[in-house]
Amino acid sequence: MNDDPTFDSNLIDGCRQAFPSNLIDGSLHIAGMTLRDYFAAKAMQGFAAAPDMKDIDSFRIAVTAYEFADDMMIVRSWHKEETK
Repeated sequence: MNDDPTFDSNLIDGCRQAFPSNLIDGSLHIAGMTLRDYFAAKAMQGFAAAPDMKDIDSFRIAVTAYEFADDMMIVRSWHKEETK
């Protein structure tokens, strides 16, 4: 779970949603993957496309993808602080 105070209350497992949507009544519908999952999936996609990664253990790739995602979430929070 991320302890970053810049996150709002619309969280699942401590992470923002990648694709939240508002319902007709204006309430927030939280569904789908978290933003962290989305970043990790994008990182894994890049790793899978790299020819030199084909012999790397898929578990190690998944762990590394989430490490990249966590770094993206941190940098994203810094950017939000700069734009306030």
